[in-house]
This record gives sequence, C-alpha cells and structure tokens, in this order.
Amino acid sequence: MSASGDPIKTTQPVEVDDMEDIHYLPSLELGAVEKPTKEEAEEAGEADESKIEIEQKEHQDVPRDRDCIFYELNDSWAGVSLVIGAPGMLGCWTARGMYTALLATSVVCCEVTIVYLLQRFGVAEPKYTWKTVRALQDWRVNVAHDYKYYNEHTGMTLAARVCALDSSLELSTFQMSVYRTIKLYLGDGDASLTAIGPLVNLMGIVMWILTILNMLKRLLSQSVGIYQLRRGATTVIEIDEGGRTVIKCISTTRKLANLALQAARVSLAIMIALSGCFMIAYDLAVSDLFLNAMKFAFILKIESLVYDNLLPLQTQKVVSTLQQVRCAKTTPTGVLTRYIRLSTFIGMVITLVTSFMVIDRHMEVLVAARDAICAGDLDFVESFDGLGVITWAYPEQVDTSLLNPRSWPDGGPPRDTVGGVMVAQGTYKQSVTKMLLAQLGRSQFSDNCGFDRCFQVSPRGINVNVPAAERPDCCTVKKTRVPAVNGGRFSVERKSLENVEDALKIWNPSCIDALDSGFQYEDMLQGAIGLAVNFALLSQFPAECRTRGCPAALPLCTSNGTCIKPTCEALKPYCNMDNRAGVRVRQLCSHTCGCDNPTSNLAMAAPADGCGDQCGRSGEFLLKRRSMPCVDAPLGDPSFAAFLNDFDRVRQVWPNDWREGSAPVVRALRDFGCEVLRNETVMRRAMAAGAYPQYMAGSNVCALDATWFPVKPVSYFCPVACGCRAGDPYCPDSCPRRDADTPLCPSYQKLPIALGTGPWADDICPMTSSAH
Repeated sequence: MSASGDPIKTTQPVEVDDMEDIHYLPSLELGAVEKPTKEEAEEAGEADESKIEIEQKEHQDVPRDRDCIFYELNDSWAGVSLVIGAPGMLGCWTARGMYTALLATSVVCCEVTIVYLLQRFGVAEPKYTWKTVRALQDWRVNVAHDYKYYNEHTGMTLAARVCALDSSLELSTFQMSVYRTIKLYLGDGDASLTAIGPLVNLMGIVMWILTILNMLKRLLSQSVGIYQLRRGATTVIEIDEGGRTVIKCISTTRKLANLALQAARVSLAIMIALSGCFMIAYDLAVSDLFLNAMKFAFILKIESLVYDNLLPLQTQKVVSTLQQVRCAKTTPTGVLTRYIRLSTFIGMVITLVTSFMVIDRHMEVLVAARDAICAGDLDFVESFDGLGVITWAYPEQVDTSLLNPRSWPDGGPPRDTVGGVMVAQGTYKQSVTKMLLAQLGRSQFSDNCGFDRCFQVSPRGINVNVPAAERPDCCTVKKTRVPAVNGGRFSVERKSLENVEDALKIWNPSCIDALDSGFQYEDMLQGAIGLAVNFALLSQFPAECRTRGCPAALPLCTSNGTCIKPTCEALKPYCNMDNRAGVRVRQLCSHTCGCDNPTSNLAMAAPADGCGDQCGRSGEFLLKRRSMPCVDAPLGDPSFAAFLNDFDRVRQVWPNDWREGSAPVVRALRDFGCEVLRNETVMRRAMAAGAYPQYMAGSNVCALDATWFPVKPVSYFCPVACGCRAGDPYCPDSCPRRDADTPLCPSYQKLPIALGTGPWADDICPMTSSAH
C-alpha cells in the first residue's frame, strides 16, 4: 500500500509455486464460490459458452466449505509478524514498524522471563518433599518430647500441643503450620483422590488443560496457515478493492522466520502448560486454589492484552483484515492438521493422567509429613540423666490404655517388634524414642513384656540377669521408664537435672568398669557411651558412620567404619580427653582409666570429670594409697612425668587464658620437680624462667579445686613438698600424723616469694583439700 493508501501494483512478475489446493477468501466472505451452470449463464445473458467453460475449469478444484479446513491469521501476533517489514506494509525502519517490532519482541521476552522465573524460584515445585519429611521426623525424635519443652501447666508435650493446634506455642510454629495445612488438604486418613484437596486440584488441572488446549489449537492452526501461504521470490501483500489485506505470496526467508517464531511460541505454551499443571497439583491452599489458577492463566492473556491495548490502531486494522487460508481436508496438509490436533489432544490427556500421578505421589509425601508430626504416641516425656541414659514417663493424667490408630512412622496399626527391626539404625536414644513413638510404651504392649521375655541368666555363671537375645522391643522401652514426669528421685525432671557425680552414685557406685560388668542394664550404658563418643568424634569418623549411623545393638563406630559393642579396652584412648566422650568413659570405665589409682597419669580425675569421689573410697584405691611411701618423686619420675604430660595435653583444649596460664605451671613442675613447691631458691629460679609464684593468691596445686586449673592435685607425687599428713585428702597414709603442734601448713608456703604480691593477705596458708 502506498502512502496515500492506494493498492500497490507490482510491475515485476511474481514467481509462485504451483499449489492448486490453496485458495484465499476475504475474511468477511466465508462461503465457497458457486460454480455457474450453462443454463444460468444463458438466462442472465452474462456469458457465452466459452466463458463458462473457462470459469468452470478455473473453479473445478475449489472444494466446498464443509470439506475445508480454515486457518485464521487475522487479529493475532502471527498476522503482525507476517506484515511487519513487508513491502508497502509496516516498514522495519518506520516509527510504527519499529514500535510494533518492539512490542512483538517484548511479548516473547516476557513469556520467556516468566517461564525462567517459574523454574528458577520453584513455583511449580512441591512445597514439602521427602527432605521435609525427614526433617520433621528428626524434630519429632529429638525435640518434640523433650522435657525442656514440656508444659507442666497443661501436662502436654510439645508434640501434643502442635497436633492440638495450640495457638500459644512459643516455638515449633512451622511444624504446626505444616500439620494444619495438610490436615485441611487431606483430612486424617490415608491418601485419597476423593479428599477435598486432591479433588480441587484435579478440577483445577482439568480447567487449566482446557485453557491450554484452546491456546495450542490456535497457535498450531496459525502455524499451518503460515505454512500454506504461497511461496515466492519476494513477499507481495496487497489491499483489495474491499479494503482487505491479501497475501499474494511470501518469501522463503519470511515464511521460515515466522514458522520459527510460531514454534518458539508453541514451546513456551507447552512449558507454561506443564508448569501450570505442576503448580496446581502441588497447591495445598484449597481456599485459594482456583484464585491461584486464575492468576496463572493471566500469563496466557499477556499477548492479547498487549495486542489490544498497545498495538497501534492502524496496524490492528491491517492485521484484522488478513484473509483466511483454507485447504481441503483430503489434502496432505489437511490430514496433517487433523493429526496435529489429535496429537495435541492426546498430549493433553497424557498431561492430565501424569498430573493425577503427580498428585498421588505428592499425597504420599503429605501423609508421611503429617504422620511424622502427629502419628503415634504424643504423650510421653523424655530426657537424659547425668550419664546420658534416656529416661521417660507419662504425665499422670494420660490414659495409657488408649492407642492412636495411626502409629509412627508409616501410619500403620500399632505393633510390637523383636530385636529393633523398626529402628535398625540410629543411636540408642533415638531407637528408644522411635519405639515409644510406635506406642510400645502403652499398656497394651508393656503389660505383655514380662521379666521372662526380657531377660536371661548371664552366661558368666553369676547369678545376674542380662537382656535376652530375642527380646521384644517393648522390653527396651519398659526398662528405660521412670515412675513420673515430676516429683521423686527417679522422675524425668530430676533426671534431667542430674549431674555427673549424681549419676555415678547410681550407675557406678563402686568405681569399677561398669561398662563391662554384664549387668542387665549394660545395653543402656553401651548406648549412652556410644552416643557420647560418636558425637564427640563425628568429624573424624569414616563416611559410613556419619551418614548411616550405628544400630542400637552395636552403638560404637570404629575408625574403619564398622559398628561394635563398646568395651573399656576399646575406649581406653578416650580416658584422657576433656570432652563429653572422656567424661562418659571415665564414668563407666573408672578402673581402666585409672580413677582408682592415686598415681595414674590421669589429670582429669575429679568427680566432676567422671572419677567419682567413691573412687577415693574404693578398696583398690585405699590399698594403693596405704602402700605409697611419703616421699617426693624425683625429677624425671616416669609416673610424675606421665601425669604432667597428660596435664599438658589436656590444657590444649581449654579456653585461651586457661591454656596460656597453665603453661608456666606445667613447665615449672617439669623442669624443677617437687622442689619448686618448697625450696625458696628453686622458686626464685623458676620465677626467673617465667613461672608464677607457686602459691599465688592462696592457690595450691597440692589440693583439689584449689587452683584455676581443673586437674588432679600433685600431692600424691610430692607429699613432702605439699606438707601431707596421714589422713589428709589426696595424701599417702604413710605420712606423719597431724598433732596439736603441727602447723596448718609448712612455713615455705607462706613466703612472700611463694604467695606473690597483690590484693590478698600476706603470711597466710594457701588453700587445702579440706579443713584439718
């Protein structure tokens, strides 16, 4: 079209491929051209026989409307892409042409960006996955029943409060939100497509697929219409006498470019369709699901909104008058069109079926997540005692005869197992907790766990019972139970407050290797010590132990990745560690670690470190103390050197001030021996070498807990220098007895060089282990 609006007439011949089955009709004239008969021509006087013969030949191949397939190109971006840049239409370098091209490009870029954002931010991904389920199970096992979170006013555990949708929760609101969402979506039963949530999802997906099917049908129809246009050397587009836009022919380059653009739009539509299906399938907000689907469908309307509101009216007028393209249904193109439409429909059906499967699999995750939070026993309260052994009880108001129909972890019926089949992996504590979650603490199971089913006579021949090899899991649950949550000496509350020394008085009152005792509670001790050692040294363990863990029956992981029953011999290297593992080993392997030996190399030998004060009253300890001479160990004595070496090793893990402050103490004793504690000349030499005053501020390395450093007193190695007397704590029995004339402390302990100067009294005795 020229600038004046007149039709463009080409002077050069147009080379057009011979495509006899292609015909163009004005967009407003939808009827087929009638074939004039000879009689009608004669009656009208409009033509002679020769003219009629020509017209009949010209239209003999024109099919009737009912035998044709029509392809609409008008009022669409497909039509815009055909006319933009065409000779006489929208020139690429005109303002209107560049603006139109920019809009077309923006629409495609917008759709591409939306698809990217959908994938990038996981809009079409499930909110809860199996990873979420595992995290919820960890929460349930390790947090939900802990005494720290037990509400004494309501008598409810954290798990029970979450499942009761307690709005006063101070923590675990995420778990409550997950449970509330899934409960509204699925209800309380198993996964079912008839539940309200999945049913609404399916309805939304059907509506979405119908919407997408309509869009794909239009895009594919436009693509076939473009393919059907006559191909020529150049693109020729005219405005006919009726003001309609007629594409006489189209260049190969333009046709391929438009087909590529249509293919891109079809691909984007398919990606949006799939993303929408997954988004609707994973949507758990039942009340907002249809609204969210409508928001998602808005993406499909972007191109029409831009076309209707931003495309110039003159351009819309040109595109709106594009002629229809039609072809006979029996032609290859017509058959292909029908196949394309059929394939599109089949693809949508497959998408619908796939969506059903996605919803079904998603429901499995949701049921598992809901059961992880609220299945099984909700009422038991648990904690650790001072030895790391799990203890638990029910609140007084709980009716233990009631069972939750959905047991933990799979929602199946409550059942007992033998040998920890349900909990093959995990720590001893986790195993007991999982058994409790499976409701094995309820009276239905615990009443059937008699002594004969749970224990057998020890193979050592002593009259002691040990756990039976094939005992049911309710035995383990029953033996870890204490009488009450609050109150007595064996309540969960008291056990949770129990310290290392209190636990020793119950579990190892005679300072033996309790871990190897073979008593009926040995599995509880093995589980506690396995947990402590494995946790303390987790970063040093092989990958097998870190990822898989060890079963409750073999709770200790070794350096080669195997799981074994812990023994004191295997745990001896941990005796000298200043961490939880070291404390537990000293508590349960007191003899192996040297707690009952006054001159062992063990620096960490105080009751708070795992060597209970009963060790100082054991027969082994008293016998060795009686046989010790009351003489100072000579410089370089192996036992004293071993103790100092352990002192030096232990201090390396202390805080900076304690680590650096203890170094001069170790160095002075190692370099000058016991003399540095009583000889003024040696004291001066040690201070010249960087040592502190030996009794600075009244501290005393000869007494327990009388210095800044938590190690065993040196009085067993330096009884004379320490001023030991028979009967004094941590002194040999062979030392002279204290009488009325015996001073409180030797005079050299009160020397100014020994006490140092500072805001403390002069000429006083330093600290002692106890009052004389």
